[in-house]
Amino acid sequence: MPKATTGAQVLEREPTKEEMIAEWKRSMDEGEDPFIVITNGWDTPEDARRKAGNEMIWEAKKIRAQADTEKNAIEKQRLKNKADDLAAAGRKMGGVTSREIDQELARNIVANERILDARMAWLDAQKKGDAAGKKQAEQDAREARKMGGTIPNCDTEEMKRMVGNQMILSAKILWAEAHKEHDPANKEKAEKLAAKGRAMGGTITLQDDLADAQRMIANEMIWGAKQIWAAPIQAGGDASGAAASAKYARGHMGGTITIDHSVEEAGRVVADNRSHAHSKYSNAKDRAWNGIYDKAEWENNAQYLYNMTRKPGGDKWANDKLYLAEKILYGSPKEAEWAKQNFNKVTKPSEGAENSQGAGYDSSGKQNPDPGPVYNHAKEMVSKINKIDQDKFGKELQKFTEIYKKNLDVYERISKKTGIPPQLIAALHYRESSCDFTTYLHNGQKLGKKTTIVPVGVFFTNFEDAAVDALLRKEKLRDSYHLSATSNDLVAMMAYAEVYNGRGYMNKGRVSPYAYSGTNVYTKGKYVSDGKFDPNVVDRQPGVYILLKAIESASGSAGNGSSNVKNPSSKPTPTPTPSGNHMIKGVPAVDQIPFSASGCAIASFTMVANFYGADTDFNSVSKKYAPGNAMDFPRASKAVNLSYQRYDVGTSFTKNDVYRHIRASIDKGLPCIVSSDGHDRNGKASTHFAVVIGYTNEGNKDSDIIIIDPWGGVQTTLDHMQIYKSKGKILSVREFKPK
Repeated sequence: MPKATTGAQVLEREPTKEEMIAEWKRSMDEGEDPFIVITNGWDTPEDARRKAGNEMIWEAKKIRAQADTEKNAIEKQRLKNKADDLAAAGRKMGGVTSREIDQELARNIVANERILDARMAWLDAQKKGDAAGKKQAEQDAREARKMGGTIPNCDTEEMKRMVGNQMILSAKILWAEAHKEHDPANKEKAEKLAAKGRAMGGTITLQDDLADAQRMIANEMIWGAKQIWAAPIQAGGDASGAAASAKYARGHMGGTITIDHSVEEAGRVVADNRSHAHSKYSNAKDRAWNGIYDKAEWENNAQYLYNMTRKPGGDKWANDKLYLAEKILYGSPKEAEWAKQNFNKVTKPSEGAENSQGAGYDSSGKQNPDPGPVYNHAKEMVSKINKIDQDKFGKELQKFTEIYKKNLDVYERISKKTGIPPQLIAALHYRESSCDFTTYLHNGQKLGKKTTIVPVGVFFTNFEDAAVDALLRKEKLRDSYHLSATSNDLVAMMAYAEVYNGRGYMNKGRVSPYAYSGTNVYTKGKYVSDGKFDPNVVDRQPGVYILLKAIESASGSAGNGSSNVKNPSSKPTPTPTPSGNHMIKGVPAVDQIPFSASGCAIASFTMVANFYGADTDFNSVSKKYAPGNAMDFPRASKAVNLSYQRYDVGTSFTKNDVYRHIRASIDKGLPCIVSSDGHDRNGKASTHFAVVIGYTNEGNKDSDIIIIDPWGGVQTTLDHMQIYKSKGKILSVREFKPK
């Protein structure tokens, strides 16, 4: 039976740390290498010294942390010296915990090896029929988990594998430190440690870089901690130590398993990490699979969509679907679930008029699966906007859209590098420096000199490089609002813009002119310098909201490559109504342009509802009945006490039937709504809605049908209806009657 010695004493048990240190000192004094064999079946004398040394280094790190908080200078220095001496002794004994490993990870390494030691002791005690030994081993394991160990009560080979991987990670960190310090002895020590870890079953390879190895270990720590948390009896009823280790792994080691992952989902992530399976998705960019839904299926979906987006001219539908597919693969559990629920809701324009209302901004505030207070604040502000001051800012907005179009390639390059929509970048650029390309996007100061206001000390000579730096400094902000280069979430953009400028207005309950100048929600008040607010100053610049809306109106979309209704070369002009007409008077026109390029159905219903006395507006209808810009006609009609009937053109309902229904409705004094498909100015398929308010002559051709086109809110005839006039066909007619 293997035994351990400390001095002249032969022990029938594993020596304590103090006994091992005493044995090491004695043998060093005598010039002999101590012979220590621990009875757990997997240690060698070298392993025993390594573990004892690691424990000493961990103790040293704790003392050093204590020194860092000590205010008395003499005591502080005494603690530092004590920590340095203990760490040096630990490394001399054989400890391999690098200086680069901080206290939390050092503790976890020590605790996990104690758990494995306890398992081996338990197996040895079971073999001997030693009930007391088994009980002691179980208690040792519980105490190790309580102190922060993350190896759960699993099979022995799994325990060895987890310890082996931590040994390989420690070896990589030690080797990097040795390489930096030109220390060949420590390099050799690191290589031997890595070999030992692989012999233990470790799966981290030589090809895995340090960041990947840390992420893999972090995920193993979180997975183990989840199992301990689910059955805290493994830690004597106190799983807080394991939870703290998981939090550290997530926050400091790059762990991708979140609090919301189940144990099973976390296990799939760990298994995927260990398999080193290459992603079948060419644009994976080293992102880690989240373990939620089938990896192979969604990588195939993502690859198909990615290929479509790379075709000449791109594909907005594929872009939107790809965004969701990537969330399903790489997002948090909440994000993946939300994306999965919405994946099949993204339809091509030809897949149904009810949801085909353009690809402009979504102001519903429902895209973020995990909204916080800033996002909700922006959602509330956007919902209150019903007017844009065109008289004050119209010319300036036109100038801005011309700048945006002229420099779109620059903004799109920055967008691809940062994941921020190009139109939002342009709006921020205009607020900071009126789109001056010789300035920093950070704060509007001139390039070529170090910045002197926040952020201080930045130096660039090129706008594009500086802009990328400014936006990447706020990656967490971008990710918290789930923004991407192709996002159309207007609420997320406004939340981002307000925080980009600073939280001063929101924290004081004030409306930010940076975000909302030029809308009905802002009247006056501005910070005229840092910390100095003047309640009477009126901001003279257009805010981000109306800048974004200007791009939407000018392009007929959210401005990020999407398309549907396109802005004509000038504002639509009314077509004179022929004589001898059958007209309904009193239908109030609604112009969709200030609100949304994709809001033609919303604007059309608002006209009909107000004709019947509903006293509503575009934003109210949008918020209540058009989530994601998909107008819910049946529910909206019921809310204003109207009956609703839809007739779709097909084999049994022809265009002549549309004319017949229009004539019947108009003769009864009932305005109706028509929808059509067609093409925008770029030749892309789209759909559109308009309100029919009359007809002339026989009412049996397009030029006879009188409409209010929400694109501009102008009265014209059906043959001049936006989108439809470009090789379109009528899709449906909707009739409304007061109950």
